[in-house]
Amino acid sequence: MRRALVSLIVLTAAAVWTVAAWPRVVAIDADLAQVSVGARTRLDPPPIASYTTINFLVSAPVSLLSMVTEHVAYGELRVTPDGPYFHLHGRGDPVARDDGRIECSLGLDLDGDEVAPDDLRLLIERECRLEVQLRVWDQARVLAESSWMDASTMLRSIADRLR
Repeated sequence: MRRALVSLIVLTAAAVWTVAAWPRVVAIDADLAQVSVGARTRLDPPPIASYTTINFLVSAPVSLLSMVTEHVAYGELRVTPDGPYFHLHGRGDPVARDDGRIECSLGLDLDGDEVAPDDLRLLIERECRLEVQLRVWDQARVLAESSWMDASTMLRSIADRLR
């Protein structure tokens, strides 16, 4: 009985130390600057397929530049409050602006693998609240993340170009 109690105390202490030693996630002061529509063509594997992409341009402090460059910037698009969630791929390196901020480009491919244009168009037409979040990941954990930014109005403005 005494051994079991000691083992429980040791395990609890180890769990508390592990949680306490894990670094906190840095909050990113980000703004959703722009939403645009693009197109991509997939050549391999055949047949050739063309699909729509949505690009989200997110503004963040320039102090985040080295972290974003060294690690992976990505994001999520969510339908509030309970989902679904869609993965946003980082598109290239961030670009520094003159005002002390950087621009990170995040993309959503409407190729039907995760979401199809008609599905997203339906969410927009239903006037669901759609939000975007920027995250920085180091292959093991999230290092930094922004708060959720409302993208509903910007997405409504491009809904007719989703195909």
